[in-house]
Amino acid sequence: MFSKHATQRMQQRGVSGLMVDLLIDYGAVDYHRGAEVISLDKRGWRRLCRELPCPTQVLDKVRRCYLVMAEGIIVTVGHKTTHFKTQRH
Repeated sequence: MFSKHATQRMQQRGVSGLMVDLLIDYGAVDYHRGAEVISLDKRGWRRLCRELPCPTQVLDKVRRCYLVMAEGIIVTVGHKTTHFKTQRH
């Protein structure tokens, strides 16, 4: 389920529903301020490349995306511009 904000951000940033599904299925979860931040780590990236014969453009774009979920609702999606901190409080 998507929030209105997430739907708007997906459209603005060119993130498809397929990419969101791939992040949910193969991404690693970190927690920040009570929300789940899901992005691909090295293990998820290798597994995704091995299991799905997707076009390279889609795989590269998924690798640079993340999504934020709170209470089972996708709040927003975005593109990573820097490394995420590994230890969050």
